[in-house]
Amino acid sequence: MQGKTIVVWFSCGAASAVAAKKTIELYGKDNTIRVVNNPIKEEHWDNRRFLKDVEKWLDITVEYAVNPKYKDQSCVEVWDKGFSDIISTRGTVPSDVPEGPDGLLTNMRLRGVQ
Repeated sequence: MQGKTIVVWFSCGAASAVAAKKTIELYGKDNTIRVVNNPIKEEHWDNRRFLKDVEKWLDITVEYAVNPKYKDQSCVEVWDKGFSDIISTRGTVPSDVPEGPDGLLTNMRLRGVQ
């Protein structure tokens, strides 16, 4: 593979740190590797420290994917505002969209997909 852009989602966990490292090792010479994080206000403070450690370890700068609609990048804000936005535009929350803190909708909203 050459000349591609590969995005690695970095969750501030060990598994995604290793995934970023292996991706850079395997594909970084001939491709552009972007390591991206979605900061969430309610995450533990140590996630930011670990992110900085990983940046040094990999000699990269982690990019942030944020949705400007949610300035605080708060899950609670997404649930409160996001669901009311969806209900006002669609009339209901689609039954096939998982809800709650582990739900796809929360991640989509924070990343700006929806």
